[in-house]
Amino acid sequence: MHDRQHLERILHIHGLTPSSSETQIRSLLLSAHYHETEVDTALMVLRNQLRVEDQVLTSLGTLMHTDKSLTPKQISDLLGVNVTAPTPAVKSNDKANSLDHHDLLVVFVLALMITLIGLGLAMYWWQLGPFHPVAAYVLPAN
Repeated sequence: MHDRQHLERILHIHGLTPSSSETQIRSLLLSAHYHETEVDTALMVLRNQLRVEDQVLTSLGTLMHTDKSLTPKQISDLLGVNVTAPTPAVKSNDKANSLDHHDLLVVFVLALMITLIGLGLAMYWWQLGPFHPVAAYVLPAN
């Protein structure tokens, strides 16, 4: 959709040129069931106001496939609006998301307690181990 040669071929097939009026090109692309945002992008590509391969795709690649933050200029290019945002001075704290030994011990003890309580309840429910009827005769009663 955003290839200039492809757009020029579509216009040539329908008897239009890239220098035709914006309303004619817009009506042609909308009648071909293009979305409104795709039509706007196509018009910008035809008017050489946007090089999709250089600006948008590299910004989208940065946004989707890396942990890097976008600059205000890249955000403006992606959104099509003027964004003036200061570059944040955020310090990375890699240890913030990790568990220390105390947290690990608490998780282990809680898991062990839940397991032992579940095992005891299962033994009581199915009358196994010390809850078996025969075990009641063997154990001394007070």
